[in-house]
Amino acid sequence: MTNKVSKTEYEYIINFLSSHAPHTVDLFKKENTLFNSVKDVPIKEIDNTPIVLIDSCSFTYYRVTATFAWYKKNSKIPNLDDTEFMEALKTQYLSCLAKFVKISGVVINDMYLIRDCPRDTIWRIKHYSEYKKNRSIDSGYGPYIKYLNNEMSNKYKHIFRIEEAEADDVISILVDLFTIMYPNRPIYIVSGDSDYVQLLKYKNVKLYNPKKWQPIDCENPEEYLQNKIMSGDKSDNVPSIKNKECFKEILRNNMLINMEYIPRYIQDRVISALPEYLKTLVPANMRPKHIQLGLCCINTILRDKDIFCSRTMRLSTLMTKGVEEAKRLALQNCQDMITMIKWNAENGIRFFRLSSDIFPHISNPEAPKYTLDFSQHLLTEGGKLARQYKQRLTFHPGQFNVIPTPNENVFEKTCIELGIHAEILDRMGCDQDSIMVIHGGGLYGDKKTAIARFITNFYRLPENVQRRLVLENCEKSYSVEDCLEICEKINIPHVFDTHHYECYNLLHPNERLLPAAEYIPRILETWNRRGIKPKFHISTQCCGGRVGKHADYIDKIPDYLLNISQPVDIAVEAKDKEQAIYDLYKKYPQLDARV
Repeated sequence: MTNKVSKTEYEYIINFLSSHAPHTVDLFKKENTLFNSVKDVPIKEIDNTPIVLIDSCSFTYYRVTATFAWYKKNSKIPNLDDTEFMEALKTQYLSCLAKFVKISGVVINDMYLIRDCPRDTIWRIKHYSEYKKNRSIDSGYGPYIKYLNNEMSNKYKHIFRIEEAEADDVISILVDLFTIMYPNRPIYIVSGDSDYVQLLKYKNVKLYNPKKWQPIDCENPEEYLQNKIMSGDKSDNVPSIKNKECFKEILRNNMLINMEYIPRYIQDRVISALPEYLKTLVPANMRPKHIQLGLCCINTILRDKDIFCSRTMRLSTLMTKGVEEAKRLALQNCQDMITMIKWNAENGIRFFRLSSDIFPHISNPEAPKYTLDFSQHLLTEGGKLARQYKQRLTFHPGQFNVIPTPNENVFEKTCIELGIHAEILDRMGCDQDSIMVIHGGGLYGDKKTAIARFITNFYRLPENVQRRLVLENCEKSYSVEDCLEICEKINIPHVFDTHHYECYNLLHPNERLLPAAEYIPRILETWNRRGIKPKFHISTQCCGGRVGKHADYIDKIPDYLLNISQPVDIAVEAKDKEQAIYDLYKKYPQLDARV
C-alpha cells in the first residue's frame, strides 16, 4: 500500500533525497504516489521542525561536573543528602537545556533522549575486548548522574536505551531513519562527543556542543572519519593502525569507530523501540519481520542475465592462464554479489546465503596462492550494503569440510577452507549473525568416537572460524540429538533442518527421535546463549527422487516454526530459489517482506 503526497511535497522530497540520501530515492518512489488533486499543498505547509537527539551520557555528565565545579567554589562538599545541591543539579540541567529550546524552537518534551547501555554489554567488546577498558566512572559523579537520569525522565516523551548499544549507535540509526521518514526536517544532535562528526555527512544534520551551544563544523566528515580510523581513539582505548595494509587492524577500527558498521540486529532493536506512529513511517524493507525467508546462492531471474557469484575454472586453466584470471573471475563474482544484495533488498528477501565459489581455487593447495586483498574494496561495499539494506549474509561451506576426520591432512584442508569463508565475512564487516553452516561429516564406523573427535578438533580451528561455525543435522549420520549433544558441549548453535530430520527418521527406523517441536526449546537455547539470531532450513522431498533430494517448491512451513515466539530466519532450500520464496509469500502473506 502506498502513501499519497502532494506534487510539491513529492518533488521537494525527491530533490532532497537525491542530494542527501540517494540510495533511498527509489524506495520513496515505490511507497509514495501523487494526489490526483487539482489543489496543491504549498511548500510552506511541509513540517520543517527540527528533530533533537540528546546524548544523555554526554549532556548529563557535563551538567553534573559543571555543577560540582560551581558548588565547590563555595567551599562546601556536595552530597546526596544536600537538598540545596540536588535542587541545583536539576535547575542547572533544565536551565542549560532551556537555552537549546530557544535555539531549536523544540520543547523538551518533544526532544529524544538517548542513553547508553551498561558499559560491559556494549556490542563492540565482542570484537575488541579492550574497548573502553581505560575508562572508569568516577564514583563521586555516578550517583548524581543516576539521580538526574531518574529525575529528568518525566521531562521527555521519547527515551531510548537499547540493549548492547551506545547512545551514538542509536542516534546514528535514528538519523538515518529520520532522514528517510522526514526528509525536509533538520536534525540537531546534542553532544560533546567528536564521534558524531562523521554524521555531518548528512546535509540536514547539525551537531551542538552543550558547553556553549555552538554548532560544530567539519568541511569533510568523510576525511575526518578516515583519519580517526587510522589514528585510533585514545578516549575509547582504540589503538592506532600500525600497518596500513593489515585488514584486521583496519576492520577492528572500523568496527569500533565507523557508525556504518553498527550491526543489523541493533538497527532492528531501535526500530522495534520506536513509538507505533513512527514505526508506520519506516520503509517496508527496513522493518523487522518476525520470520524472514532467505535465498540460497542463486537467483534464477538474475542468473538468466548472467549475474551470479560462483564463476570458477578448472585447475588446469588456472595453471595455464595464471592467478590473474582467477582474480578477474573473483572480481566479477564480488560485483555480482553486490548486485544480488541490492536486488534482494528491492524484492523482499532479507537474508542471503553466499556462494562458496566466489574466489576460485583460493584454498586449493595445488593452485598458486593469492590473498583477498585485491577484492577488499568490493567486500567493503558489499558489507556496507548488507547492513544498509538489513540483509543477513551466511555461508554453507561444502561437505568436504570435515571436522571429525581422523585424517590430519583432511583436517588441515578443512581449517584452510573454513578460514577463507570466515575471512570473507570478517572483511565485509559482518556481525555475529553471519554464520557458517557445516554438517557433521562421517562417522568412521564409530559415532561416539567421531563426536568426541569433533569436539576435540573444534578447539583446533582458527578463532574466527570457531566464532562463526554452526552445526546442521543431516539425513544420514548426525541426527538432531547428535548435533545438540555436540553444540551444547562446545557452545555453538544448532541449525535445524526440517527435511533432514524427516529423512533421518525414514533412514533410521530403529532410532526413536522425539517429535520435532519438542526439540525447539533446546535448539533456540543454543542460539540465545551466543546472542545469535536463530536460523532454520526448510525444504520438501522431490517426488520420485532419492531420499533427501529437494523439490522445486516448498509444500508448507511446519507449524512448530511458525509458532516460535522470537524472531527467526528460515533458509528456503528449493530448486526454484526466489520463486519458491514468492510462492511461500502467497501461502503465508504475513511473511511477505516485499515493498
